[in-house]
Amino acid sequence: MDDTPDHVKKIQQDIWLSKPVEQRLRLTLQMNDELFAFWAEMKKSMAKNYPPNPDKTPQKNSLP
Repeated sequence: MDDTPDHVKKIQQDIWLSKPVEQRLRLTLQMNDELFAFWAEMKKSMAKNYPPNPDKTPQKNSLP
């Protein structure tokens, strides 16, 4: 994203790097888990609210 000024990015980086490695790793894994949970919920919500596109549904083979 380009809306954050460089001096603010530098401050954010300094704060992040000031944390112990173990804490940064734990926070990264926690954020990843939360992101995957969010996308799983969105996938369920999209499936419920938007039916599949019949043009993209695989066709069953009519051959015996």
